[in-house]
This record gives sequence, structure tokens and C-alpha cells, in this order.
Amino acid sequence: MRRLNEGLESEVIARTEELESAYRHLELLDRNKSDFITVVSHELRTPLTLIHGFSQMLRSDPVIAEDELRAKEVEGIVNGAHRLHTIVNSMLDVVKIDHRTLHLNCSTLSVDYLVEVLRSRLAPALDERRITLTTQGLSDLPEIEADPDALTKVFNELLTNAIKYTPDGGSIAVEGRDMTEGQKGGDRYIEIVVRDSGIGIDPQALEMIFTKFYRTGEVTLHSSGRTKFKGGGPGLGLTVARGIVEAHGGRIWAESAGHDETALPGSAFHVVLPLIVPPSAM
Repeated sequence: MRRLNEGLESEVIARTEELESAYRHLELLDRNKSDFITVVSHELRTPLTLIHGFSQMLRSDPVIAEDELRAKEVEGIVNGAHRLHTIVNSMLDVVKIDHRTLHLNCSTLSVDYLVEVLRSRLAPALDERRITLTTQGLSDLPEIEADPDALTKVFNELLTNAIKYTPDGGSIAVEGRDMTEGQKGGDRYIEIVVRDSGIGIDPQALEMIFTKFYRTGEVTLHSSGRTKFKGGGPGLGLTVARGIVEAHGGRIWAESAGHDETALPGSAFHVVLPLIVPPSAM
């Protein structure tokens, strides 16, 4: 028995050392990945700034403006540079979230106003796809303390995804409620839900969709474009959205009956935010 125990103890020690070594290796890989994303993002920003600046100058040139073909080509360059700039910023946001260095510049914010601004911004895509966007209860929500730019990224991602995974002619609804209406003292929260009549999400992927670089469906079958049906993307938007919401002391999760491109069960993204950001989250 003594020899058996000594053998088992040696085996446990050896396996523990292997696990510790593997864990250190994974930590190193994760750190290297974050460092790689940081370096690539910073290296891309300088040429992107030049491309964006010069393309803006070309777009405002009277000679090009009068040439329909050239104007369309320059507009394509401007849009491409803008999309790349958004991707680079998302990559930097992911690194900040991973390193817990995401800084919030909070002020008083109306969620109703924020959603209306995004509705106007996304109006061309909604019209092109014949998707209706309705709101309910947002005007009754109290103002909250939040970072306007950060929360704009969150709800822009949720609304863009809703458009992307909803077939033409579908609908999106944004609903809000005060979770502690009438409550005196204690922490108060609001909930905003973005629902769509789209293709839904596999229940097994409801948590995975918030991980870095995860994308639903076959990557090779995705079309390009931020708001085209099943359009592609880098798979960072929901990761950034969760990081921002949690930085505010809130929660975000998804619900769906499943993925079905015929029955269209839709999906719902819930965002719960405190009225006042707790000091521990700042």
C-alpha cells in the first residue's frame, strides 16, 4: 500500500507539473496573440489614416465629383477605409478589454436618444433590406450614467447584427424597461432588449458568439458587407460589446429558440445596465 501510494503521489506530481507547464504555455500564447493584435492594429492605423484623408480630398475634388464613374470609385475607397478603421478600433478595444485597461468617459445618457441616432444612421440599410425597426418603452427609461461612445458601439453592433441575420422584409424591435421602477435606494437597473425575426442562433452557440473571432455558419458562405444578409465580419463586435457592458457593471446575453433559415425563430439580445456605474467598474 505504501509503494502504491508513493507511486500514485509521484504520478500526481508529474501530471500536475505537466498541467502547469501547459497552462504557462497557453498564457504565453494568449499574451503573444494580444501583443500581435496590438502591434498589427497600431501599424495599420497610420496607412489607414493616410488612405482615408487622401480619399476624402479626392471625393471633394470638383473634377472627380463631376465624373460619375470616378466619384463612385473614390466613394468605394472611402467606405473601405472606414470599414477597416472600424475593424482596427475593434481589435484595440479587444486588447484593452483583455488587459482590463478599457477606460470609460461617463456622462448622463438617454438610451432612447442613442437608439434614435443609430436608427437614422442605419436608415439606408433598413430601407434597402425593407426591415422595419420599432421601439417600445425607451422613452420611459430614466437617464443613466454611461460612456456615450462605448454604448454606441454596443447598440450599433446589436442592431447591425439584427439587420445582418434578418431576411429582407423582416422586423427588429428594441424594448426597454426600468427593472426597479418605484424602488427607493439600492442599485437600480434598466434592461434593453434587441429582438429580430431572423434566422436565430443555435442554443449551443449562445455563449460562444461572445468569444473572439467566433462566427456562425460556414465562413466561406458569408457574403461581404456590414448589413447584407448573413454578411461577414471579423467576429469581434460581440466580444467588444460584452466587454463594454461589463465595464459599466452590467450584463449582456442572447436568447434564441434555435437556428432555422425557414422557420425564422429570431433572437433576442438582453442588455442590463445600472443607472449609476459602480466605482469598482470604473
